[in-house]
Amino acid sequence: MKLKAIFSFVLILPSFLLAQVFNSANLDIGNVSACFSSDGKLFYPPSSGPRFEVPKGSSDNASYAGHLWIGGLDFQGLLHVAAQTYRQSGSDYFQGPIMTSTNYSSAQDALWNRVWKINKSTIDSFRMDLYTNTPQIILDWPGNGNVALGQAAQLAPYKDVNNDNLYNPADGDFPCIKGDQAVYMIFNDDRNLHTESGGVKFGLEFHAMAYAFKDTLYPHLKNTVFLNYRIINRSANTFYNTYIGMWNDLEVGESSDDYVGSNVERDYYYGYNGDNMDGNGGPGSYGINPPALGVAFLKGPTANIGDGMNNDKDCLIDELGESCLLSKFAYYNNDFTVTRNPVIDTNFYTYLQGKWKDNTSIT
Repeated sequence: MKLKAIFSFVLILPSFLLAQVFNSANLDIGNVSACFSSDGKLFYPPSSGPRFEVPKGSSDNASYAGHLWIGGLDFQGLLHVAAQTYRQSGSDYFQGPIMTSTNYSSAQDALWNRVWKINKSTIDSFRMDLYTNTPQIILDWPGNGNVALGQAAQLAPYKDVNNDNLYNPADGDFPCIKGDQAVYMIFNDDRNLHTESGGVKFGLEFHAMAYAFKDTLYPHLKNTVFLNYRIINRSANTFYNTYIGMWNDLEVGESSDDYVGSNVERDYYYGYNGDNMDGNGGPGSYGINPPALGVAFLKGPTANIGDGMNNDKDCLIDELGESCLLSKFAYYNNDFTVTRNPVIDTNFYTYLQGKWKDNTSIT
């Protein structure tokens, strides 16, 4: 699996029941069936166990859950944090775009409690006018926001055939996706209080597109899921000392014998089995010769010019357009010491910086 972000860290924890129900969809055109939820949660559907199933149809899963973590300071030095684990303590992320606070409602929650799943072949057939009736997914594509509610006018990406700045399939407009199949989620950290981290809101809107290929010329692509995030600051604040991380509970089949590691030079982290037998070979375990799972960062946000760092590890410092790649890798386990579960907003922020909860460096 390949994801885009700046920082990464891994968590090994047991299962928890979900407190809220968010709709979800599976990206499954290749050899992986991966679940994505409307609040941006990765690989854990609301009504069952983990879903990063590979090979597809095997009932063996290589990842348990994942989500974005973000922490940063406003100009007054106030810490803002948005982070999510299993939702057993609450939620920091909510479905749908940011809108004027008075327009948030249960009706809007229900409207945006959705993941849009579409195949490239559907779009291609629509463009060739092969359908008698336009497919519902093309009609439903969330290209337009409701500006009367305070939403941005432009949301999900689309081809605007007549350049009128409105998504209208009747004009020939169609969704723009990556890969042979994509799922699309819009979520925010603004809808409600952050009951997972206890952090102050940012006012961020997130557009996430996960996509995959069915290419048989390059078989490794069938075992790869790509994930692209667009993060939009809809608040009036500028944030400083901001860290973005991917929290990921890697469980390669049976979880009790897993290990994690990272490859700094190649900007990825990985999970693997501690020996050559995963579990006892029963349901949910890979058995003999288990696989490993890698999470590679292909591109991150553009680094600040003048930070004096070689963020993309290309032997050049502060070049124009330098991308932030893997900068920190950390883990924690399931208790409440200074090296374990985060509890308050500052705990999440120190982990994002590659430090333990007491602000000491991870070694």
